[in-house]
Amino acid sequence: MCESHAVYHELFAALRPRVSFQTLREILLAAHGQKVARLCLSEMEIPWMVAELEKNGLRVGLHPRKLILSPDQGKGGWVSGYGTEVSLESPLPGYIQLYTGRDPNRVLEAQKAEHACRFGAFGRLLAYPPCCIAFYEASLPVAEQEQGDFLLTLLDASLKGRSEQLPVFPAWTNVGAQYFGYGLISFYPCSFFCAEAATAAREAWRLLRMYDRELADQALAAARLPLLYTEYEGVYAFHEAELEGNTLVYDNSSIECSLRGILADVLSAGDRILIHSARSVEVFCRDTLLARLNSRKLGMMLFDRG
Repeated sequence: MCESHAVYHELFAALRPRVSFQTLREILLAAHGQKVARLCLSEMEIPWMVAELEKNGLRVGLHPRKLILSPDQGKGGWVSGYGTEVSLESPLPGYIQLYTGRDPNRVLEAQKAEHACRFGAFGRLLAYPPCCIAFYEASLPVAEQEQGDFLLTLLDASLKGRSEQLPVFPAWTNVGAQYFGYGLISFYPCSFFCAEAATAAREAWRLLRMYDRELADQALAAARLPLLYTEYEGVYAFHEAELEGNTLVYDNSSIECSLRGILADVLSAGDRILIHSARSVEVFCRDTLLARLNSRKLGMMLFDRG
């Protein structure tokens, strides 16, 4: 539960039109004493952001180097890895890691922990569940073989020991919504069924509703959307879709995608996906087969509406 009983309406009003949903969520959680927040902001945003945070009583730490982020492939600019560090004086445009919270000691400790690769200490300061911190540490070598993304490893962990062809996962833990500007948690859960991760998501949603009920409910609605994830060919969310048995029937004019490519064209020409497993689907237009998709770098995910 929130440790602070203050309501930061002025801070919210200043942030809402200028920052992403994820940045807004993290700052509000930090302001209410739930965590230290770590943000990655363009260097041009830093002076304004620091002034706004300090005006509202939050403490701020800045990493003394900037990051040059490499563009990802197929993720729409979502970068899970760090990129290359350069000096602040470099003429190359870059990003600054900013740490903020109510306790200056915890802010400084988070900054030190991240850059010493003390993932356990860093995760605890960011209020990640211990089981999810352990998942991150165990999965990091695999994620770094690709683009620093943990979603397929998370999918494997969530399917382990389950006999269903494709379970319907709890929407609260749908970190995949981050590719479309939402997501109620800032970490990869150890499983879509992780109860501690779901509790963190519910708390973030409740807090956001104190400020903007419509925005909070939009985030939850985004978490309920079926997702088709690929490592390099885009991520796809289906806004108007119904599950009929093991077939996802969808409105092809309502697909949101992170990449406009061949797969986007195929899905836009179809109207249903026959799901054989999380890694094997077929795309149809009525009764005509358009494509068979089978890959370890693909993940079909369904989320509940509860």
